[in-house]
Amino acid sequence: MSPQVRKAAEFVLRNPALTAMHSMRRVAEEAGVTPPTMLRMVKLLGFDGYEAFRDVYRQGYHLLMSDFGGRARKLQMRRDQKVSLWSDLIEANNGHLQQLIDRVRSDDLQSAAARLLASRRVFVVGMLSSFSFANYFHYVGRLALPSWHLLSAVGSTLADEVATLGPRDAVVAVGFNPYALSTVQVASLARERKAAIVAITDSETSPIATFANHLFIAPNDSPQFFGSFVATVALVEGLLAYVVNQGGEELVENIAAIEGTREIFNEYWSPDKPR
Repeated sequence: MSPQVRKAAEFVLRNPALTAMHSMRRVAEEAGVTPPTMLRMVKLLGFDGYEAFRDVYRQGYHLLMSDFGGRARKLQMRRDQKVSLWSDLIEANNGHLQQLIDRVRSDDLQSAAARLLASRRVFVVGMLSSFSFANYFHYVGRLALPSWHLLSAVGSTLADEVATLGPRDAVVAVGFNPYALSTVQVASLARERKAAIVAITDSETSPIATFANHLFIAPNDSPQFFGSFVATVALVEGLLAYVVNQGGEELVENIAAIEGTREIFNEYWSPDKPR
């Protein structure tokens, strides 16, 4: 694709609802391209005209609702359906895991893990709905590698936490639509500072994907009103496993040291300990 046609294609991928509802002229204006450019794009994709292209988005519009309130209302409308909501939820999550099997190669995980291991420091960022996954990734990873840092802006500004980010560092960015601005800003800064970027996100057109050296797509569409994060957890666990798998004896010693210190601090419950 030419740069302008590519720009048009990326816009409709990121804005399916707007594409379904508005004219070619309006979509072209929003995308920052001319109407003839939009027409060239749909012709390149095999459509006879723009209306045939837009019909695809119109027919699937009920799947494109991104507002949580609207999706929750749609979920409530299933109360009287005979099809089991639980079955649909499991089927969707099984599909996400199958997509990971089909799309993510062992070599991809090995390459990303090697880059994280070679980094002076690893900064993990994921805000809003992605914070819990970033926190889990950091919590487990830091057991083996004390040089991992979770970005949270708690007690400081985010700028303070990444002020010394440089080319010997790496950033793991986790983010899904709607994307947290601060996560995108950290990824952008990392690219500017020539740090390596490992991105876990939901689309190749995600603003985080734009900056990634290592990109992992975690599908998250779901009958639930909120996205599904089964694939996200699987990717996080897989990447952590490859980091430890490729690390040296020092990682094992770090984990053992933390375990021993936790025993000293009496952090774990035991039936032998007083309640």
